Amino acid sequence: MDMPIFTVFSDADSPGWADGFADVLHEGAPTEVGIAEDLDTALGDDVADVLVLNLRRRTEEKLSPRQVAALKKRRIIAMAPGSEWLYRQLDELEIHFGNVTGDFSTVAVDSDLLGKRVPKEPIRPFRNARNTPVAEWTSRTPKVHFGAGDIAVYRPRVDYILAAEDDERYAVVMRQASIVLAGVQAHPDEWSAEYRTLIRRVAFALADRPVEALAPIVIDRPIAAPGSTRFELPPISSGESATRALFFRFESPTAFTATLEHSGSQAMMLLFSGGKNRLHWTRKDTESGQPLTIAVNIGAAAIQAVGHRHWHLLVDNFDGDNAAVAKLTIRYDTESAQTRILPLPGNAGLEHVNRHAKRLLDASAGDVSAARDDIAAPTTWEQARAATADAYGFASWDLLCAHVAWELPAPPPSAMAFGANDFYERGVARHRDSFSIDQLTAFTGDFSDDVVDALKAAFAQAKTRGHRSFTGEHLLSALLGHAVAVHALRSCGCDVESLTREVDALLAALPATTFDGDVQASKALCEAVYRADAIPVLGGEGTNAGNLLAGLVDAAGEAAKLIAAQGVTLGGVVNYVSHGIAATPVQNPGPGAPVLASDLATSAHDAYRLARRQQAYLTVEHLLLALLDAPRVADALRSMDKDIRALQGELATFVETATPAGAGEPTRAFNRVMQMAVAKARSSKRRQANAVDALWALAGEVDVPVADFLARYGIARTDVAGRMDR
Repeated sequence: MDMPIFTVFSDADSPGWADGFADVLHEGAPTEVGIAEDLDTALGDDVADVLVLNLRRRTEEKLSPRQVAALKKRRIIAMAPGSEWLYRQLDELEIHFGNVTGDFSTVAVDSDLLGKRVPKEPIRPFRNARNTPVAEWTSRTPKVHFGAGDIAVYRPRVDYILAAEDDERYAVVMRQASIVLAGVQAHPDEWSAEYRTLIRRVAFALADRPVEALAPIVIDRPIAAPGSTRFELPPISSGESATRALFFRFESPTAFTATLEHSGSQAMMLLFSGGKNRLHWTRKDTESGQPLTIAVNIGAAAIQAVGHRHWHLLVDNFDGDNAAVAKLTIRYDTESAQTRILPLPGNAGLEHVNRHAKRLLDASAGDVSAARDDIAAPTTWEQARAATADAYGFASWDLLCAHVAWELPAPPPSAMAFGANDFYERGVARHRDSFSIDQLTAFTGDFSDDVVDALKAAFAQAKTRGHRSFTGEHLLSALLGHAVAVHALRSCGCDVESLTREVDALLAALPATTFDGDVQASKALCEAVYRADAIPVLGGEGTNAGNLLAGLVDAAGEAAKLIAAQGVTLGGVVNYVSHGIAATPVQNPGPGAPVLASDLATSAHDAYRLARRQQAYLTVEHLLLALLDAPRVADALRSMDKDIRALQGELATFVETATPAGAGEPTRAFNRVMQMAVAKARSSKRRQANAVDALWALAGEVDVPVADFLARYGIARTDVAGRMDR
């Protein structure tokens, strides 16, 4: 062949990578190598025979349709980890790296590109042995990415070139059409001589090969039928597969449900998604043996996007000691089915399904507009709830409520504990010489400015006290000097003055010493910071005083014990910082502390108190009933000539019967309305949301009972907005 031409581009965190790869190529036959200055130039180069890309990780960037079409007709060598971005851009591309490890023994395999395996001996990717602990990995740490074992189903259309020595299902270098992925992440100068030779052979062989257009690879998989199946999964530590995978294809819009009942295991997961872009990705976990249900409404657009690929459902046993005995029930129905599952919106909450049950009862009372031809009208709330659960594909009302309930966006406790420990270890490894407040702030990268100031002052105070380590108790002391955290504690019934004295006494009893350097972040501090990121806060972003307090309450250590002794629980803190619900309303709060004005704070508390007395959930109907007693809301509605007394009477009757007894947990809609109220106030340049802001947010709800009540009384969002600043 003529002298091949290569274009190399690298923006990964590996200075000089492109020049290093050019040196690898020049060690072979004569060649011309150009180095592109930016990605657009590299992608637009149609002269080179082979385009070599060593990309940083990308998330939001997308190629234009023209660039995508051009790449499908190019010879490309893409290096990990940026090859994952290429995988997402090219719909037909199936090869990708789903795993990563450190030093890794590989072996060349018989391939279509290179022929018979040469050499036959194992290949170590790196010139020097690499045993860097995972906790110390950085973007420059040499590591090896390899494809998931299920990529093997695409062979021979996927050509394996270099694989794991102990299991050749896991490819490190592989090819689909004219695209090669190479999984060794390191500067070429750090590659072993054997790996350099292999990659050079791959590059020249690819340049000499006619371009093969990228096309879909269609795989036949067994399609799971609806119905129930029973199976067992071994403990994850057994060395056997603790996963059960099921595959589905949908030809028309479908309501899909999967319910997992199980025993034995204390850590089960159910995960559903479609195609390579993981459409309708839904994950449910439990550590308490509770059944798991996933319900998804799959529309025509999603079916078209998945195309020739499959939808899949994974059942995993994460318990290291106990096997799982499982029963999985699958149901999917289309519009043409005799028995249909109703679509369940992604943001549906308790109020949405409650409305459905109420409409069934209304139908039995003669309200023809609420009736459905395919569901017999029930005559009691219990019957209506059972019929509603069945209509949405759930075995019981409790399962349906659990599915739509508001929950913290956090992994199970065991995963949280592992993540918190990993967070600390990575921080210490990255800042081995000193992991102080400046390094912690840079490592986390998400502290609000006021929290940074408070922590810096507290670290300085710890140094004055002679404390080498900044513990959870130091963090609590810092939060007790922060207006937002103090207000949150008072709202949970805490005696802040008493707690402050106890923390001061505890810190005073710690051993003191004179030392050089900075006070170091402790594991307890990092655990609180890590846990904080799982707690959403009204009007707050990043790691702020509210979720940092919640993270500290949920962590281990003496600080959490002191807070617990005050009767403050994680649930109480989350109720306040995430929903605005104070267990004990604070009189005359300090300036800058609450994001809710006193009238909205009072209404939220009153709604909570009402729900706690008799209902399982705190709904937006409870909130509206409480808001009607707020003078500002009452004045606004009277100015609109609305019959407040009649509305109160209907709402009171509804909330007394609409939900069964329980703990009064806030619903997803309640949280959404409170978030919207705060956002509305902020958009109006007001620091605090008031009761009328909440009424405005309520007036924007749809497909829930409160929307029906407001519509019946002619209360529209536009009317409320017109009276917000009066």
